[in-house]
Amino acid sequence: MARKSSGTDQLVSARELLKTAKTAAELRAAQAVLFPLELGMSIEQTAKVIVSFRCAGGGTLHVRKATRPEPELATIYQALDLDSLPGGIIKSYV
Repeated sequence: MARKSSGTDQLVSARELLKTAKTAAELRAAQAVLFPLELGMSIEQTAKVIVSFRCAGGGTLHVRKATRPEPELATIYQALDLDSLPGGIIKSYV
């Protein structure tokens, strides 16, 4: 069983960093604090949501679990009468 998250004193700093983040690393650092404390996610769940990989070509592959579809996809889902909240995975290569 995953341990209960604590550290509410870091919430203020993490919220501020989330607003001012200029890099993906800063954003992930803020999310790593906020997701367990505010959303009750375990460390394992948080890691799955904000994972990124360094690629051989020097770029970075960012993977995040989608909570809602991109606007263009939502239109397609509606037209096909499909669930508009698929909960899939979005990958972006930078």
